[in-house]
Amino acid sequence: MGNDQYRLDFKALSYALGFGELLTEPERICGGLLHRMYRVETASATYAVKALNPQVMKRKPAMGHYLFSEKVTKLCLENGIKALPALVVAEKAMHEIGGQHYMVFDWFEGRAVNELNIDHRRCLVMGEELAKIHLLDMGDLASEYDSGKDDFCESDWAAYALKSGGHSWHQAYLEQVEVLKLLQKRVNQAQKNLEKNQVVSHRDLDPKNVLWDKCQNPMLIDWEAAGLVNPTVELIEVALSWSMTEDDGFIKENFQAVLEAYGRCGAKIKDDIEDALYAACDGKLGWLEYSLRRALGIEASDKDEMELGASEVVSTLKSIVNHMKWIPTLKGWISKSVLRAK
Repeated sequence: MGNDQYRLDFKALSYALGFGELLTEPERICGGLLHRMYRVETASATYAVKALNPQVMKRKPAMGHYLFSEKVTKLCLENGIKALPALVVAEKAMHEIGGQHYMVFDWFEGRAVNELNIDHRRCLVMGEELAKIHLLDMGDLASEYDSGKDDFCESDWAAYALKSGGHSWHQAYLEQVEVLKLLQKRVNQAQKNLEKNQVVSHRDLDPKNVLWDKCQNPMLIDWEAAGLVNPTVELIEVALSWSMTEDDGFIKENFQAVLEAYGRCGAKIKDDIEDALYAACDGKLGWLEYSLRRALGIEASDKDEMELGASEVVSTLKSIVNHMKWIPTLKGWISKSVLRAK
């Protein structure tokens, strides 16, 4: 486990940003699995404060990537997309207090919906919002993007198996190592086939990253993963995350609602569907590797993060196996869509 721990000092942060004294004890809220989110009430207003994971901030590309993501968020907001950017104070969107990095947002009164209780209308809205992002000209930003990793790299899944002995998830992982090796090769080939068609986008538009106000209008949050992505791959990822069922299946009507709304906005599918379906596994593989490193204490700030990593290893393995099982069915659903470019 690394030496870097969270060093939270909301009082110092509030005064440094000119917000004044804290009115209540900051409340930790749900806000993703990578960083920690808090509701902070100050003399000036209420804010959502993201305390960035110290282990993540140790990575060389991290700072530049978060600043890049804020440029994407602001450009989307300026073009009518419902995006929530970080507050800029003293010309900075990221703030460091005592070695801890923060991003601060205006508090938005809204709620994320349970991913297993999503109605058809919200799927239509998400298809429309995604199309707006994909159709936006962000060519200048695309040239600035640096993924921070080698293209089409292969993770050493066998090495993690050797390190995982004694952990509760060891056997479940061991059973899938050979599957992961083969899948990694297919995913890399798919990405190579799709690399010429890229757009700048959110890249993590699942239900937890969309808040709905009392009038059921969406606000797209957590843009930190923003970067280059194949549009068909992201369309599939969004359609899947907004059509899940409790038994690890997908609701065809919701899946197709995302696609159809996307098409009605003028966006089209121009890529090989099977390649896109396999490339849509890349994010899962990346999250699995990060979860493995967390669970093993390689990238974890404390024991809670190690336990979270262990839990995510198990759930992500299950998600990967399920995705592969569904590929033939999903390919059929997409192939029949009126979106398919002639």
